[in-house]
Amino acid sequence: MAEKAVAYADCMRAHGVTNYPDPGSTATGLNMDTPTFTSARAKCAKLSPLGAINTHATEQEIKQALESASCMRDHGLPNFPDPTVTTTLPTHPSGPPSTWGVARYSYDYSNGILFKIPASIVNSPAFDAAARACDTAQLFGLTSG
Repeated sequence: MAEKAVAYADCMRAHGVTNYPDPGSTATGLNMDTPTFTSARAKCAKLSPLGAINTHATEQEIKQALESASCMRDHGLPNFPDPTVTTTLPTHPSGPPSTWGVARYSYDYSNGILFKIPASIVNSPAFDAAARACDTAQLFGLTSG
């Protein structure tokens, strides 16, 4: 999987998204709403470590996502949002992160489930512990442990 992620990142950069991050690093200033990004994503789709993108969540996947949100609330984050189910790929905000209104988006591209997590929650001391307790650390971009 790691080799595929590197190949995908290289492909995206080769097709004009010069600031596409290496696997495991944080994307800053990456605007997914540009024609260049859309074109590169289409050209590099076969290399995507995520496989084919499906934006149709099953009832079980929706139930699991709602249970994850509920668990996060039960573990010290009472304002943790429920996910949104979408049939279109979400767009990432552009501009500096301070203007986004949220600190972290967690997308599950495999089924169209989107978590939009406000900065106040992500920056809470309880966030990482709750994500690990709820077995959602990977979903929210945290390393296991």
